[in-house]
Amino acid sequence: MSITNAFGYGLGISSYTAATLNIGVHEVCAVALFQSQTIFISALVGFTISLVVLCLMYYLLRYQISKRQQAERALRESEQRFEFLTHKVIGMSADEINFLQTFADGLSAAIERKKTEEKLQQAHDTLEREVAQRTAELSKTNEQLQTELKERKRTESLLLESEERFRAAFENAAIGMALVAPDGRWLRVNRSLCEIVGYSEAELLATTFQAITHPDDLDTDLDYVRQLLNDEIRYCELEKRYLHKLGHIVWILLSVSLVRDTEGKPLYFIGQIQDITKRKQAEQDLRDSERRFRAIFDQTFQFVGLLKPDGTLLEANQTILDFGGISHADIVGRPFWEARWWRISTATQNQLKDAIARAATGEFVRYEVDVLGQGDTVATIDFSLKPVLDEAGNVILLIPEGRDISERKQVEKMKNEFISVVSHELRTPLSAIRGSLALLSSRKLESQPQKAQRMLEIAIAETERLTRLVNDILDLERLESGKIVLGKDLCDAAALMMQAVESIRTLAEPSNITLKVSPLSVQICVDYDRIIQTLVNLLSNAIKFSPPGSTVCLSANLSQNPILNTRQILFQVKDQGRGIPPDKLESIFGRFQQVDASDSRMKGGTGLGLAISRSIVHQHGGQIWTESVLGQGSTFYFTLPLQQN
Repeated sequence: MSITNAFGYGLGISSYTAATLNIGVHEVCAVALFQSQTIFISALVGFTISLVVLCLMYYLLRYQISKRQQAERALRESEQRFEFLTHKVIGMSADEINFLQTFADGLSAAIERKKTEEKLQQAHDTLEREVAQRTAELSKTNEQLQTELKERKRTESLLLESEERFRAAFENAAIGMALVAPDGRWLRVNRSLCEIVGYSEAELLATTFQAITHPDDLDTDLDYVRQLLNDEIRYCELEKRYLHKLGHIVWILLSVSLVRDTEGKPLYFIGQIQDITKRKQAEQDLRDSERRFRAIFDQTFQFVGLLKPDGTLLEANQTILDFGGISHADIVGRPFWEARWWRISTATQNQLKDAIARAATGEFVRYEVDVLGQGDTVATIDFSLKPVLDEAGNVILLIPEGRDISERKQVEKMKNEFISVVSHELRTPLSAIRGSLALLSSRKLESQPQKAQRMLEIAIAETERLTRLVNDILDLERLESGKIVLGKDLCDAAALMMQAVESIRTLAEPSNITLKVSPLSVQICVDYDRIIQTLVNLLSNAIKFSPPGSTVCLSANLSQNPILNTRQILFQVKDQGRGIPPDKLESIFGRFQQVDASDSRMKGGTGLGLAISRSIVHQHGGQIWTESVLGQGSTFYFTLPLQQN
C-alpha cells in the first residue's frame, strides 16, 4: 500500500464521519489526516513484514549456497585423499586417476547441481506463491483504498457544497441569524441581524446578547436560557426588545434552540431574529384605533350595536345599555328582540323580527317605535337597521341604530299646541278688535255714543292683551335662547318685595283682596327688573285665582341648598284660591299651560307668565315649584342664591 493511497483511504473515512456528524470542512481535514496516518502506519508495518520475509528467504538461499561450497571443498579434499590412496595403494597411473577424478567430479557436481536446482526451484516456487499472494492482497487493498478515496472526494465535495449553501443561507437570510455561546457571547452573526440592531459584525462579536437586550426583558430571556441549558425545553420563541445602536427600541421575534455535542454538552445556541417593530407599531395603532372607536362607540348619544343577519346581538354600546339599565352580558349572544327594550309589547317584538328579516336581504329599514327604558319609562326612538355587505354582496352584519326622539316628539307636540294656542290667543283679540272697528266704521253706532265708546274700550283692551301676548312670547324666546343677558346688581330683597306688591296693589283692590307682606332684608345679586317681573307674575296669578275678600301672602326666609350646601333665599307666594290638581303641578310651568282652558278667557293672561318666571329663576341659579291642596289654595316657591362675601 502506497503512502498516497493510505492518506486517501484515511481522508475518505474521515469525510464520511464528518458528513455523519455535521462538522465543518476544517474539522473534516483534521480527522482525515489522523485516520490516514493510522492507515499509513498499518500499511508500512505490512510492507516491513513482507520485506523481512524476503530477507529471510535471501539468507536461506545464501545458507544453501554456503553449504554447497563446503560440500565442494570436502569433495576436493576427499578426491585429493582418494588420489593419494590410489596412487600409493592401488598404483594407478596419473592419467587413470585424472580420468576417475574427472568422472567423479562430474558426477558429484551433477548430483549437487541437481539437488541445488531442486531446492532453488522449491524456494522459487514458494517465493512466487507468497509474492503472488501478497501482490493480490495489496492489489485488493489498493482497489479498496481507491474506491474509498473516490467516496471521500465525493463526500468532501458534498460537504463543501453543503457548507457553502449553509454559509450562503446564513449570510443572506432575510431575517437575523446568529450562533451564540452558552454565556451569551455572539459567535457568528449575519448581515440582517447587523441591520436590525445597527451594529457591525465586529461590534457584535465583541459583546453579548445581554448587552443589547432591553432591561425589562432580560430576566425573561435569561430564564429561557436556563431552561434550554437544563434540557427542560428543546426550543423557545418569544417577543422581546433590543436596544438599537442609535438608541431607539427594536421589537423582535426570537426563536432559539440549543446544539449539543455527542456527549450532550452544550455547544452553542442557534437564534433566528425577525424584526417585528412595524407589526408591533401596527398592533399599537390598532389598539389605539380600537380604543378611539370604543370611546366613540360607547360615548355617542345614539344607540348603536352589531347584529348577525339572524338577529343575534354581537355588540351594544354603553349608551343603549345605560338607557335600558342592563349589562353587556345580559343581551350579547341572544336574539335582539329578547332584549328588555323590545319587551314593551309582543307587537313591538314582531315588528323588530320583520325588520331584521328585511334587512338581512339587503334592505335599509327605518321606523319610529316606543321602547322600554329604565324602570317603567317609555321612550320613542328613531330606529334603523343598516346591512353590511361583503365583496360578493352578501349580508354579513346588521348595524342597528337608535336615537331617542322623545324630547323632539314632545317639542313637536308642544309646537303644535303652541301654534294652536297662539293662533287661538291671537285670533280672539283680533276678532274682538276687528268686530269693534267694523261696527264703528259702519256708522251704525253714531246715534249710540255710549255703545260706540264701549266698542272703542273693547278694541283698546284687546289690543293691549295682544301686545302683552306678543311681548310675553318674545320675552320667553329671548330668555330661553340666551339672547337676554341678565344685568345683575346687589339689591335688598325687602325692597324687591315691597316694589312688587305696590305694582300689583291696584289689581287686588277691585276684589277686596288683602296683600300681606313679610319682607326679609338681605343682600342678593340679581337682575332687579326680572325678579320684579317674576314676583308680579306670581302675585297677579294669586290675585286672579283668589276669591274676593281673601288674602295673598308674600314672604321670604333664608335656607340651605341641600345639593350645593350653600345659603339661599326662599320666596313664597300663598293664595286661598281653588288649588291645582296634582297632575298639573309640573305642566303649568309650560308654555300656554293653564289649569282650565277657559281661564284665559275669564281671567285673562297669556299662559306664558309661569314659563317666563321659571326661565328667569333658572338663569339666576335658582329653582321654582308649587304646592297645592284643592279647595284650599296654592303656594308658589322660588329660590335665589345669596351673594357670597
